[in-house]
Amino acid sequence: MRLTRLVATNYRTLQDVTLHLRPYYTAICGRNDSGKTNVVRAIRCLMREQDPFAYRDEMQLSVAEDFTKWVSTDPKERQVSIVVDLAIDPLRDRGLYEFLREYLSLEAQAGELLICIRTIHKPDAPQEVLVIVGDKVFEGLKAQEVLKRVQTSRTFLFHSSVSTPYRYSPRYGGLIGEVSEDHARRLRGSEKAVNAALKKIGRAQGAEIEALLGRLHDKYKVGLSFPSFDLEYFPYDLTLGDSKVDVQLDEWGSGTRNRTLVLMTLFRAKQIADSTVTASKVTPIIVIEEPESFLHPLAQAEFGRVIQDLAQEFQVQTIVTTHSPYLLSQDRPDANILLERRVIRGQVRDTQIVDTAGDKWMEPFALSLGIRDEAFAPWHDAFFNTSKALLLVEGDIDKEYFDLLRDPQHRENALAFEGDIFPYGGRDALKNQALLKFIRDKFPRMFITYDLDADHDLRARLDALGFERRIQYTPVGVDSPGKRCIEGLLPDPIRRRVYGDNPDLVQALSGSAQERRDAQARLKSLLLHQFRAEAVPGEEYFGKFYQITKLVNRALGGSA
Repeated sequence: MRLTRLVATNYRTLQDVTLHLRPYYTAICGRNDSGKTNVVRAIRCLMREQDPFAYRDEMQLSVAEDFTKWVSTDPKERQVSIVVDLAIDPLRDRGLYEFLREYLSLEAQAGELLICIRTIHKPDAPQEVLVIVGDKVFEGLKAQEVLKRVQTSRTFLFHSSVSTPYRYSPRYGGLIGEVSEDHARRLRGSEKAVNAALKKIGRAQGAEIEALLGRLHDKYKVGLSFPSFDLEYFPYDLTLGDSKVDVQLDEWGSGTRNRTLVLMTLFRAKQIADSTVTASKVTPIIVIEEPESFLHPLAQAEFGRVIQDLAQEFQVQTIVTTHSPYLLSQDRPDANILLERRVIRGQVRDTQIVDTAGDKWMEPFALSLGIRDEAFAPWHDAFFNTSKALLLVEGDIDKEYFDLLRDPQHRENALAFEGDIFPYGGRDALKNQALLKFIRDKFPRMFITYDLDADHDLRARLDALGFERRIQYTPVGVDSPGKRCIEGLLPDPIRRRVYGDNPDLVQALSGSAQERRDAQARLKSLLLHQFRAEAVPGEEYFGKFYQITKLVNRALGGSA
């Protein structure tokens, strides 16, 4: 089943909000108190998640408490409305699909069954329910029964990474049928055998006790019975480890524990979707609050991609609320929803949906999620780049050299790939492994160059991220003093001419740190200018560049 639209009116900060959700992944973002949690609460209020082990029903909607505070209305006239549009698949949601078709006397149709459920809550009045299917409208008991069936079908699986559910038992547990109906069927035979054995034990023990009591003057008939052994709710322990040591999941760090439980929730949904058709079969929708919690940014980048890939592979709708840019969908920008609170005369008011359409779709997310600090600055343009291939070079001057190689006059040695050349602003940017991994996951094809004098520092970092030398990255320059940079690829006559014409700059290379930086920058600019003026395509001037060109073309899809 899929949730395609959610409309909330006068519910907390959701004064008038309509969310359109895409298959099979949606990321809802925003700053703290932007309304993300209220979106989840609205869904849970309507679906009334069933938890027999909860101490209290936290999701009971109350007009007195949940009505939007700043709306001036007679308390007796207040009402809260929550609407959902659901798409029900005839195979993956067979149980609910057949119930609705028969109960509502709907004609058979190809494809998904689309229904709209609207609930209206008023003070001191029963909840009103309206169900719309096509041009048919159902009210009263008919509509209430439909909502009840949707609620009891466990159509949503909720996981909060930041709060612990209220349960009598600290151990994990769930309904066997949720995980796998096929496995549950196997266990039911064992359940019958256990209950039969318990009855037999009860009769035998009762008879023995009755015999003992028979020694007394008063005679008593003894009945001894055990409560039925129920596998429907079955607690389990979960351990993680290697071939030598297993450790209870509770003993692991919060990040590892949270990731494991999120993946288990996805697995449960997949098992239900793949299970044998039963009268109750519904593929659930997963709602996860802040799956990135407790994770290092590098792990967030990996986990975000895994969740998105599994949601698509399992075809299980997954809705996440997040503060992390790594949980955003790069493949489908329209699957990301950004929320913010409107401010009126200095007062924070209702939740609004920010328009993020267009090529610069991530710009508002960057503002909201705080990815404009120094760590993100070098990668800002790469976040918004829409190319399928990206060549990363150390700086603007490096980019100009590689731009020269795109001239068709280089023929088979020309830099020939469809994509962009991106200057990342210095070797320190490559030390931010979390961001670099995110960029790698964003672009199907990527190649990195950096000056050879940084090879000792950067090689191990890139290898640790799974980059392959000369396949996905390479240093540039010649292993000789003063040539371990892109200028080391220039013909010696050009280097000698520039250095000979600028002795003061060469002398400044032995000065203070600031003098060295200024001299190096000026010499790099002069070398590029001289090379542009003198060089012509061919081995004489570009021979050492062509060695790099072959690697880049092979990696990014150009001619080898």
